[in-house]
Amino acid sequence: MYPSILPGTTIGGEVGIFNAPLTVYSPDMDRSRSLVGLVDTGALHTVIPAAMLEDLDIPVYGNRQYQLADGSAIAMPVGSAQIELEGEIFAVPVLFGTDRRNILIGATTLETFGWAADVKNRRFIPADLTL
Repeated sequence: MYPSILPGTTIGGEVGIFNAPLTVYSPDMDRSRSLVGLVDTGALHTVIPAAMLEDLDIPVYGNRQYQLADGSAIAMPVGSAQIELEGEIFAVPVLFGTDRRNILIGATTLETFGWAADVKNRRFIPADLTL
């Protein structure tokens, strides 16, 4: 029998990346933006360019300090947005990114969706949900 697979974990390696389509919705769900994000299981939160989130009227509810891969730190605005992945929609924390090309799907988004990342096969897989 296989061990439990927890949401937000990576199968086929410690940390992995691959691309996946996603849609971000305005709070009233009337407007959306379809994007392609880099699934980065080493990133905590999903990062979407600030201009896109602002165009969708996603409110900022705070700022947090994050450590980057190079060891430097950056303060980033945080909000919450409805995100669609593979036909499912959940509200997840989103960071207002500064680079229009940098779109990341982080581990907390995978946890919210109840998925793990199968980096070898470049797909999401259902995880074991626990309370």
